[in-house]
Amino acid sequence: MDANAFAKALKTSISEVKSQGHETVNCDKLITYIDRVVEATSTDNNPEENSEVLKARLQLSLDAHKHNLSANLEMFKSIIQSGQNALKTMLLLNGGAAIALLAFIGKLSDNNSSAIPDFAYSLTAFVIGALAIGITSCLTYLSQMAFDSAVKWHNNVATTLHATCGALGLVSISAFAYGTYKTYQAFLCLATCA
Repeated sequence: MDANAFAKALKTSISEVKSQGHETVNCDKLITYIDRVVEATSTDNNPEENSEVLKARLQLSLDAHKHNLSANLEMFKSIIQSGQNALKTMLLLNGGAAIALLAFIGKLSDNNSSAIPDFAYSLTAFVIGALAIGITSCLTYLSQMAFDSAVKWHNNVATTLHATCGALGLVSISAFAYGTYKTYQAFLCLATCA
C-alpha cells in the first residue's frame, strides 16, 4: 500500500472511531493533518504525471523560443530588404539625375554652350551621391561579413562599417538635394540670362 492509500485508510478508520464517540485523540486535527498529507502525496508521488507536466512545460518553452527566433529572422530579413531598397532608390535618384542632366547639357551645347558651366555643381553633386551609394553597397557587404564572425574586433569593425554606411547614405541624400537645388538655380539663370 502506498502512502496515499494508507492515508485514506487511516482517515476512514479515525472517522469511524470518532463516530463511535471516542475523543481521546483530537480527531479533527488529525483528520486535517491527514488531508494535507493526502493532497501532498497525490501530486508528489506520481513520477509519470510529473514527468509529463515537465515535458509539456519544456515543449511549450521550446515552441516559444522557436517562435521568437522565427520572428527575429523575419525582422532581420525585412531590415535587410529595406536597406537594399534604400540603396537602390538613392542610386536610381542620383544616377538618373546625372544621366538626365548629361542629356540636357548635350542638347544645350548645340544652342547655348555658355550656360553649360552653370550645371557643373549640380552634375558633380549627383555623381558624388551615386558614388557614395556605390561605396555604401560595398561596405554593407563587408559589414555583414564582419558581423558574421565570432571574433570580437570583427564586430567592432562591423559596427564602424555600419555607421559609415549610414553616413554615406546621408551624404547621398544630401548630394541629391544639393544637386537638385543647384540645377534649379542653373535653370533660373538660363531663363533670365537668355
